[in-house]
Amino acid sequence: MIILRYLYTFWAGFWFLILAIIGHPIYFFLSLFLGKKALRYQLGYNWLWTVIWGFLAGIRYKTINADVINPKKAYVLAPNHTGLIDAVMACKAVNTYFSPLAKIELKKNPLMGYLFSKTCVFVDRSDKDSRKNSVKQVTERAKENVSVLIFPEGTRNKSTEKPLLPFHSGAFRIAIDAQLPIAPFVFTGTREMLPNDKLPMRPTTITAIFAEPIETKGMTQEDAGALKKRDYDIMEKLLIDNDPNFAHLKQ
Repeated sequence: MIILRYLYTFWAGFWFLILAIIGHPIYFFLSLFLGKKALRYQLGYNWLWTVIWGFLAGIRYKTINADVINPKKAYVLAPNHTGLIDAVMACKAVNTYFSPLAKIELKKNPLMGYLFSKTCVFVDRSDKDSRKNSVKQVTERAKENVSVLIFPEGTRNKSTEKPLLPFHSGAFRIAIDAQLPIAPFVFTGTREMLPNDKLPMRPTTITAIFAEPIETKGMTQEDAGALKKRDYDIMEKLLIDNDPNFAHLKQ
């Protein structure tokens, strides 16, 4: 059985790598011929990549309440973060175009760095000017109905004791600065793909569960703390109610 799981891991990893490699010339020629207009098509390839890879790797996708996201509006998408594959899963789960907010260091990734550089909004958290520029990029993309995805936990939550890590304020400050609604949603099933964060992988079902977006129009930075708490409480309840890992927390 363990041999079969490692063979499956090789199969899934192989196709992910192939689709990433195919993405490089697609991104390049889209940028070459379409310039700034290429972004939507590049993000469209990300969706196709996720669909094809899920089919080949036996990953099943489910969504609950996904129609609360209006594809004609821009949001700050704020999911939980439990696995390496969360941002990939979001490409299939969210029915609108989005750019992930990413750490500047990801540009140096030898395989994915070029792809990230074309679709992500980068930020250097230690640089005040970089943070301001990231808000400017988010606002500009919002005018084209392109959302931004930010993991408010900042890093992966590997624990099954608490549904969420403490939230950073960045997602909420950006949402208020750009006057974009926060769209909370959670993933379940990503932990089961890579149990204990170790190989081998397992085929699984990934479910994305959406809550009603929270409007930020008229809010100021003084409201960021209350907005963060409201979002946290919503997502925590979604996980406790729907993720078997946290069934012990139900009252």
